[in-house]
Amino acid sequence: MPIIAQPYFDAAGLTGWYIPDGKDNERPSETHTMFFVSIPFTLNKNDKLVISPWHENRYLKDEFPNESLFLKGTGLPITYLHRSPDSLWSYSATFIGKMNSSDFRFDWDVFQAGGAVIGSLRIKPGLYIKLGLFGNNEFYGFAFIPLAGIDWKINDRLNLFGIVPNLVKLEYKFSKILYGGLMYRSLKTSYRDHGEAGYYTLEDNHLGIYADFTIFKKMVFMVDAGHTFFRILKNRAGTNFQGFDNDGFIFKAGIFYRVRFN
Repeated sequence: MPIIAQPYFDAAGLTGWYIPDGKDNERPSETHTMFFVSIPFTLNKNDKLVISPWHENRYLKDEFPNESLFLKGTGLPITYLHRSPDSLWSYSATFIGKMNSSDFRFDWDVFQAGGAVIGSLRIKPGLYIKLGLFGNNEFYGFAFIPLAGIDWKINDRLNLFGIVPNLVKLEYKFSKILYGGLMYRSLKTSYRDHGEAGYYTLEDNHLGIYADFTIFKKMVFMVDAGHTFFRILKNRAGTNFQGFDNDGFIFKAGIFYRVRFN
């Protein structure tokens, strides 16, 4: 998903979350880790290029039956950003190439290509509205998702920012080193099964609370806790791991190198 609307820029980050299995093993547990870096290049006063490689590991463990599944993804988003000289409007165009499969390899049969275009318009000082379109060639076919976003500095302590259906935060500034609030996160993706014809589709939504602690200059430690909803894994074309459609609690932590704009 493209760079979202937010009052800061994360130059690098390492995150992980854990979803425990349900009562009587009604769903598999999930452990997810992700690492990314974002490298900006200034082309001129109004234009930038951002290259943001990332890698993720997702491990699902089902106690009954005794099954497990590794899902891996490696991506390279490249984003061009343009802002008008008067800062009234801006737009971004992102190309995303990634490899998604249940094993770690670089082959054409696990490759996906996609992208997004997002336009932003200043409604008034401190309030921007965003609209766009995301598309990706999932293993079940090409998928389009409309995007809508906001970047709103409500007051000196409160911000609402993000893009649906990606990530939205209502953030409160408690102090110079502590921020926190409410968070919504969603994802929809697919993974090839060992490079064969089978594949998995995954849809998930998270709603929770979070806190960001500045531990040293621009180093930020994040924790959040919440609950999933409409979490679905489907297996297709003869894959071995069974699907599920159950929700549960989620716990996440991460560390970022963050530059704030305000």
